[in-house]
Amino acid sequence: MKIINCHQQIIDSIISRTRDLLSQGEQIATLAFIGKEGSIIKVIYMKMENATTKNQSTEIVKVWAATFDADFIITLSEAWAVTGKLKDEEIKKICEEGCASHPARMSVIFLTLETYQGYWCGQSVIHELDGKREIDEIKMDSIEKAEGRLTSLLPLRNHSV
Repeated sequence: MKIINCHQQIIDSIISRTRDLLSQGEQIATLAFIGKEGSIIKVIYMKMENATTKNQSTEIVKVWAATFDADFIITLSEAWAVTGKLKDEEIKKICEEGCASHPARMSVIFLTLETYQGYWCGQSVIHELDGKREIDEIKMDSIEKAEGRLTSLLPLRNHSV
């Protein structure tokens, strides 16, 4: 499934601004861009310090999305990822404790797009070059199923007449 043009333009703009901030050495905050009919209505800074603040931030996004009857939400975050072949013990430890202490962790920029037509996500490793932080092209891929704190943020639609 392909992202509609207005959403792709917004994503391209977010990625461009993210590149600018990274090149200046800035950390990227976790943000939710709440939108309707091809325009961003509200941007929410999501506190991600611990489980409580993560859950509170998610609920705030859901409330604003419902208030505006949003039809799309884009999330942006700087996160850690671990790639490669992992042993069962490593997977269990990452699930329980996160990947902050894993020796193969990488910093990434992670984007999601949630609409009523589907989910898309993309990421790029953050590279350190000559003291500047850079990312490669981010390709958004359609995914069939999404689980986790930053999913199912849009309000449920009542399809009855």
